[in-house]
Amino acid sequence: MPISVKMLRLKRYLCLLFFFSIFACTLVFIGMKMLQKNELKSEILRSEQKSYSQNLQGVISQSVEIAKDIMKKHDLVLFTFINNAYLPFVYSWLCNTVNMGIHEQILFITTDAISKQQFEKDWPNVKVVVLPETSLNGNQTYSKVGYVKLMVKRTEILNSLLQNDIEILLFEVDCL
Repeated sequence: MPISVKMLRLKRYLCLLFFFSIFACTLVFIGMKMLQKNELKSEILRSEQKSYSQNLQGVISQSVEIAKDIMKKHDLVLFTFINNAYLPFVYSWLCNTVNMGIHEQILFITTDAISKQQFEKDWPNVKVVVLPETSLNGNQTYSKVGYVKLMVKRTEILNSLLQNDIEILLFEVDCL
């Protein structure tokens, strides 16, 4: 085989090798970028979980402290979890129970500070703790993500109250 044919084949192989190496480098680069993106997502998720845990622990601590204060005077803490969509129900419930003498036993967990301010102004005997979770405000449809998140948080708080030997009655404001 003549040398020029061998040289031509060698050039083709070198060109192919060059293009395959560029292709391989591109794949490695894309893989590294995807890995960095996944690591960033994992870091954000860990940060959100830590923030969630810290917020929830603060709410749990406040709830336990308030519930213990209620237990000093009463045998039972009346507990419910509300958000701003339920304010008309809450006010109706409070109006209908005002003469029962139970408002000092109530512990509301709400998802917004405005509700807490309204309760403190209008119903000073009712204890309110704010769960700073804006995604849980508004009407939550049964079995949808927001509703389930609300119920999980409620369960975590209830569990902590029970583990601190606090007698509770869980109630909903849309019924008497």
